[in-house]
Amino acid sequence: MFFIFRIYFILILIRYLFITLSENFITYYLEIMYKKCEGIIMTSMIEILKNEHKNVKNLLNEAVENKDTSKYPQIQKELRIHLEGEETLLYPKTRDQATDLTLEAYEEHDLVKKELNDLDNLNIENEYWMPKMKVVKDLVEHHVKEEEDEYFPKTEELLGSDQLDHLGQKYADWKDDVM
Repeated sequence: MFFIFRIYFILILIRYLFITLSENFITYYLEIMYKKCEGIIMTSMIEILKNEHKNVKNLLNEAVENKDTSKYPQIQKELRIHLEGEETLLYPKTRDQATDLTLEAYEEHDLVKKELNDLDNLNIENEYWMPKMKVVKDLVEHHVKEEEDEYFPKTEELLGSDQLDHLGQKYADWKDDVM
């Protein structure tokens, strides 16, 4: 009789574990499906920033190659938001562990912001305006290359995908508020 009771107890335990595990799995799966349906699957902040890099580089290339000053308001807006977002949300998370890379990124941002300020204060008809825009393009290309080749891999290593996904959502929310 004791043996049958033991087997019965083990079966109940197995059933309980199976139901609990399957409920957790089902809950997890449903959450993912819900997020997909809502279009809010978490995107890594690094992926968002890489997309922004690509977009700004394309805008800068078009502006400089075609000597098109009309693109400047969009370039300036996107660059300023991007720079502030990195400085506000991402760089503070890596400053202590990746000090040199983070401090260099801050310095590069300062150079870009200085050039943007100069462009803002310079008449668009001035002969130095477009060469200064080319300097912004060169600074951004240099910064993006270093950030994507060195800083982002180190950041992924330090923070991990969960924290970067969380930062991606936080960044998206922050941008919605800023824009």
